[in-house]
Amino acid sequence: SGDVMYDIGANVGSYSLITFGFLKGQVQIYAFEPGFLSFSQLCKNINLNGASPAIAPLQVALSDQTLLSDFHYQNIETGGALHPLGEPINHKGQPFEPVFSLPTLSYSLDDFVLQFDLPKPNHIKMDVDGLEFRILKGGNNTLSYPGLKSILLETNEELEGSKHYDDWLGSKGLIL
Repeated sequence: SGDVMYDIGANVGSYSLITFGFLKGQVQIYAFEPGFLSFSQLCKNINLNGASPAIAPLQVALSDQTLLSDFHYQNIETGGALHPLGEPINHKGQPFEPVFSLPTLSYSLDDFVLQFDLPKPNHIKMDVDGLEFRILKGGNNTLSYPGLKSILLETNEELEGSKHYDDWLGSKGLIL
């Protein structure tokens, strides 16, 4: 209660809404979701559950750089997933032909927090299908915040760089 959570890769808001309900709205949640169909449903779900203003939906991608980049859709379905930012490389590290691509605003986590004066998170949930390490690198200052208590990180251990998560997060004071 009273903490701040970043839901990075919020999709339609499952984790945000469970957190909101469990803590009876006594938490501030920033739900990052760049996909246009999932973002629309995220906003509807926030409204249907009376979760505004505890959940702030943000239609922005996070990465290690602040720029305009292509967001490549593997499917055009509400709640669809596995859409990469940048190169059309799937969650297994293989190239694919997108069904749709859109230029999308992408920020490093540190730039976004600084530019929009967001409170730093106490908890982070991240499910971004292959961009995890880039987002972590782009959040170097944010992740060094002493008030950060936990990160729930979905990863694919077969991808290059995934073996370095433990060491990198350990350098920020987080322990698996």
